[in-house]
Amino acid sequence: MSLPSGVFLPYSGVKTNILYFDRKGSTSKIWYYDVTPPYKLTKNKPIAYEHMQEFVELFKNPSKRNHTNGKSVEGCNDWTVSVEDIVDYDISAKNPNKVVEVEHLIPTKILSKIKDNDKKINDLMNQIEFLIHG
Repeated sequence: MSLPSGVFLPYSGVKTNILYFDRKGSTSKIWYYDVTPPYKLTKNKPIAYEHMQEFVELFKNPSKRNHTNGKSVEGCNDWTVSVEDIVDYDISAKNPNKVVEVEHLIPTKILSKIKDNDKKINDLMNQIEFLIHG
């Protein structure tokens, strides 16, 4: 189970993964579940049981897991990976169903953004130099 950052606030704001093991033999497949609350977790807005309700249901009923029939479906929080597909012992939870929005800019916009960033960097470097040399 992959929990979002902020689950253990105020002590830690990092993302948390929980591993469950059983004694039924060697592992051939790994089932993942990505808990995704509808809002950013904070000290005043902690994780709630409702955010993990689907995980609990699927954990108790393995036959209901991966209801996508092997297809990547946007918004689906569970998936299974074959052990043969694991590379370099990396078992981190990277949801293949999560869609990442990418902003495609025209080259002139990209160039303009680079120039703006360079100007900000030069201004900061000048401020640092002034602090050092007076």
